[in-house]
Amino acid sequence: LVGGEEFIAVAILSQGQALALCEQVRQAAEYAHRHQPVACTVSAGIVSSLISEASPLALSLLTDQADSALYQAKRQGRNSICVYRVSTYLSREVTE
Repeated sequence: LVGGEEFIAVAILSQGQALALCEQVRQAAEYAHRHQPVACTVSAGIVSSLISEASPLALSLLTDQADSALYQAKRQGRNSICVYRVSTYLSREVTE
C-alpha cells in the first residue's frame, strides 16, 4: 500500500451535506482512477459542531474527533466515510 494525503476542510454544512460532499469526492477519485493499475480510495472522517467562538481548544478537539473518525473509516477497510459521535460512529460503507 502506498500512503495517501490527509487534509482538513472546514465548511459551513449540515452533517448530511458533509456526507454527500465526501461521497461525491470519494466517487470522483474512484472514477478518475478506474483504468489505472492501482486503485484509488478515499476515506473521510466527519465531525460537526455548533461553535459560537472558534477557540483554539475547540478547534483542537474537533480536529482530534475528525481524525478519530478518519481512522475508524480506515479500520473498516478504507474507501468509506465515518461521522464522529461522542459514543459511537455512524458509518457509510461503500459496496460495489
